[in-house]
Amino acid sequence: MDKILYVEMGGLFKMDEFKVISLAELKNQGSEIIGLSPSTGINKIGVRVRRLSILGLCSHGKIPNQLVGAAKKLFDSKDTGAIELNEQGELLDIIAKEVLIEPTFEDFEELAPLTDEQKWELYIYSQRGVEGLEKFRDVIANSDSDKPSEQVQGETESDTGDKE
Repeated sequence: MDKILYVEMGGLFKMDEFKVISLAELKNQGSEIIGLSPSTGINKIGVRVRRLSILGLCSHGKIPNQLVGAAKKLFDSKDTGAIELNEQGELLDIIAKEVLIEPTFEDFEELAPLTDEQKWELYIYSQRGVEGLEKFRDVIANSDSDKPSEQVQGETESDTGDKE
């Protein structure tokens, strides 16, 4: 058998044995099972997912032209507040459709729609993998945004004046 050479990240390597990947191996190689936050209850929801490229989605026409600018902002920036909420929602749905393998996005829509947090988890996973997802969860867990506040509004004055 001839030695096969291949290039991997800046180096040329020799392999004694190199075989073509089977379709079954190829299908499973690009996916893994992760746990999404539960929509109700305490148990994470196991889903099979794949990572993807937002740039690839744009170049393959999966992201409509009117959302390409918002996709660029989402991809380039950590300030998601610069993107309109309706555009964020549409982009997160497109990404969730592409990332979810089993169950599919459509399965969730039919039976138990994904929460905003679950969609953000899928986006983070798609770009940064499991490690990025863990960091995202740490930030969410330490956030004060969902903790009750002792005083939301200051004292109000009573209106005893006459109105005309």
